[in-house]
Amino acid sequence: MLHGPLSRLLFLCAVLAPLSACAPVPPPPPEAVFQRTLVAEAETLGLTPFYEERGFTPLWADEERLSDRGQALLDWLASADGDGLYPGDLQVPAIRDELLIEGPESLARAEARLSAGLVRYRTGLGGEGATLRDAAAAEDLPAFLSGLPPWGDEYRRLRSAQAAYRRIAEAGSWPTVEPGPTLREGDQGQRVVNLRARLAATDDLPVEAQASDLFNGALDQAVRRFQARHGLVVDGAVGALTQAALDVPAGERALVLAANLARLRALHPVLTGTGVVVNVAEARLRLVREGQEVLASRVIVGRQGWSTPLFSGVIREIEVNPYWIVPPRIARLEVIPKIRRDPAYLREKNMKVLSGWTEDATEVDPATVDWSAKTPFRLRLRQEPGPRNPLGAVKFLFPNSHHVYLHDTPERRLFERSERALSHGCVRVERAFDLAALLLEGETEWTSWSPQLLAEVIAEGQPLRIRLAHPVPVHLVSLTAWVDTEGITHFRPESCTGEAGETCCDA
Repeated sequence: MLHGPLSRLLFLCAVLAPLSACAPVPPPPPEAVFQRTLVAEAETLGLTPFYEERGFTPLWADEERLSDRGQALLDWLASADGDGLYPGDLQVPAIRDELLIEGPESLARAEARLSAGLVRYRTGLGGEGATLRDAAAAEDLPAFLSGLPPWGDEYRRLRSAQAAYRRIAEAGSWPTVEPGPTLREGDQGQRVVNLRARLAATDDLPVEAQASDLFNGALDQAVRRFQARHGLVVDGAVGALTQAALDVPAGERALVLAANLARLRALHPVLTGTGVVVNVAEARLRLVREGQEVLASRVIVGRQGWSTPLFSGVIREIEVNPYWIVPPRIARLEVIPKIRRDPAYLREKNMKVLSGWTEDATEVDPATVDWSAKTPFRLRLRQEPGPRNPLGAVKFLFPNSHHVYLHDTPERRLFERSERALSHGCVRVERAFDLAALLLEGETEWTSWSPQLLAEVIAEGQPLRIRLAHPVPVHLVSLTAWVDTEGITHFRPESCTGEAGETCCDA
């Protein structure tokens, strides 16, 4: 017979309630545990509206495990570093930890975190919209996921290159070339063997051409290809700069590609709209209209110490036959010392001296100026329009605190250089006339603007400012890695940006 507390408990149960009410409560079914946990997790992760619409029916899980769709999403999120995103930010490690624990609670947490991971992936790409609803409706989930970055071929090429360089890094990077004297055609030895292997790793040299220690013509061409896509002087010789570029590890190159994927995503609204985009790192300009490139041009950008700044503005005016107003810093550092050495310098350059910086400034006789004075130079130097004016025939104005602009130039030969960081910060445009003609299309300030009319106005030689009826956005950016339409991956050094003020004026 039972005695003590237990016997009294049984007696009370028998007297005060049916015996069934005191029986042990059975655990809730797994389905209930799953749903209860999913409700809580959805609230924590901000997913309640989506799951409420579905009656908290799971999207990624079956009764006891992830579905094939759920596994496909997990695999996709795990590869997000291909887009320059960190899988840890997309819940991937947390989801995998949950899947190691059996039970409906862990499965429900994995379900909710997969949804949160997809939302974060889409946000990380700079996208918006009902991603989860679209994913739920997608019959082919891998195809849906592949289409989430809507950045076009340029983005997809860069993403593929990033994945390829990451695989090389994971396999131990590429062979190194030991430091030594400049290598060139005709040299022989182990360094040449290593150079062949290094260039074969990035497809600059066919793999079958590796087995030789002679620096022959084929290797010379491979070095030139490598130099061209890294913005180096293309001479076929492996000197200090080419050696340094060869030595950059694959992992570091993969990080550069990932960073540029993020930059390209940020530029997506620009590249799919209308505007002028100057890639300072590439020294190239393109005019885009409704996502279509209508003009591409080589440009010259700021050299070291006079770097072209990165910012956005709006081209509001085009100046034909512009004056060049010499910025004070350039006057102080470069022009005045030349005047001191050669009194005829101003006449030869067709430059005038003005009494100040106001609109009513008058011309000053250069012979009355003490060019050797150490006091601050308060006069204004102005070069008249003409064939020797460094701004050429047209200048594109977009007000900014850096005092930079786009312009033409008489120095056409400089566009042939592979390294075109040569200016004082402004951007010299090889196809400046074509750019002006395209921007003037449809303008109403003058009737029937045409390339012919523009050429006639330039030929007259008189300064003229034309206000655009439809101002055009301009973006100075730095994409230091890209893949061209032939599948060739290019790299450039990170550009330094100029400070606001007179340091970024051109000459």
